[in-house]
Amino acid sequence: MASSSGIAFMLTICGLPALAGYCYLFKQEKQRSRREYAVAEDYQDKHGPICQTKLWGRLVAVVTKPLLLTRLENELKVLHTSGPRQEKICMLTGIADAVRLTEVMEERMIPIAFRELSPNGLLPSGLLASFDKGLALAFATAPGHTDFTGAQNISLSEFVSYSVFYATAFSFFGPKFPVESHRDFSILASNAHLLRSPISRWSLVSCKAHAARNAMMKTFSRFIEEWWYADGLELIEGISPLMERVLQASKEEELTMEEAAGCLFVLFCDAVTNVTPMSFWAMAHVLKDHSIHQSLRHETRSQPGHLYGPLLESIVQETLRWAPSPQPTRQAVADADFALEGKRYRLKAGTQIVSDMSEYHFDMDLYPQPQIFQPKRFLGESLPLPRPFGEGKHMCKGMYLAVFQIKSFISNTLRSFDLRVMGCRATDTPTENHQQMGSIRALADMGDTSMDVAISVARRY
Repeated sequence: MASSSGIAFMLTICGLPALAGYCYLFKQEKQRSRREYAVAEDYQDKHGPICQTKLWGRLVAVVTKPLLLTRLENELKVLHTSGPRQEKICMLTGIADAVRLTEVMEERMIPIAFRELSPNGLLPSGLLASFDKGLALAFATAPGHTDFTGAQNISLSEFVSYSVFYATAFSFFGPKFPVESHRDFSILASNAHLLRSPISRWSLVSCKAHAARNAMMKTFSRFIEEWWYADGLELIEGISPLMERVLQASKEEELTMEEAAGCLFVLFCDAVTNVTPMSFWAMAHVLKDHSIHQSLRHETRSQPGHLYGPLLESIVQETLRWAPSPQPTRQAVADADFALEGKRYRLKAGTQIVSDMSEYHFDMDLYPQPQIFQPKRFLGESLPLPRPFGEGKHMCKGMYLAVFQIKSFISNTLRSFDLRVMGCRATDTPTENHQQMGSIRALADMGDTSMDVAISVARRY
């Protein structure tokens, strides 16, 4: 088994979100498998379900069992989300002192999002209908203003990233939001991992990431500027009730305009970076399996309730199980000693605790042949559902919206276009080789395009 320094090196290379669980949203690991999370079974036999190491001099504990993070949080009373959240906010916004902003996010903005994005709040919020409308607009003008009146070739990652970005921006902020900022967002997405590392201060290495981040913050500041200086007396055309309430709360909490823009940007990133990679993986597997592609296309085109077909539901659940997902993270604010499964542990103050659900999602006792993507795995079976959105009271507040967006993107894409795979520069059968399909461009330009798929897109009439 690798030494602690070796494990730390693997974590560094793989982009595990050991600092705050967020870098993983942007940078997928080079070769995705459980053993590259440094939680291999032989290591667990020796050290138990909590694997501790160091990353860039910081203590990291990787939790590998479902509900264990929630249990530790409830019993130890020293695991908090504020530290990781503050690091994420600083990384995304560039705001150096984000203590106050983090407090407002946790005390005001997240409860607002929880109410608006709950099952009872989503339908009247208009977000679902607006997302569908945004997809239609995105499909009309793809990246580079491509006209899909005839068959066009485009990378699947670019098609997914642009469409999800456009539709999410439209549903959150209305038609006035400048969707051309997708280019800056893509650059930030592909380089954001640099902003979480010690080399972020090396200008030659991280200059693109810093420039893209500054551009996105300026975009959001300009977007709210007129409303802000008018003290919110005039509504922003088409803005969602969720974002309107966030802006109003920003005023009430006396945040600066930069901090208010940062709130919007962080919430927007949370939405886009959850949905985009899942949508990519789902579409990649559908398009590479001709039989599934034909069956799902027939289901979505023939049923009035095209978001509720059983095959679509099964594919989405299998994607949530199989694909890389955000890692819930806490930080220990004080030393804690405890026993677990006959072993004694100590979490030192400052330790980042990361919950790695891949051990659960790839448990062969729960899911036979877990490394294989099986589109029909959840079709007519009473299997336990995957848990990609965390657990406990800090479970992702936008999970219902995210599942809807993934379904909507897949269904509306198949209803609007005839798609055909032009080629793949990696494996021919992604459904049979999970370990070799890691670093695809899950969020636009991820730098490594070896796993991306070129597709031909032609609009249906």
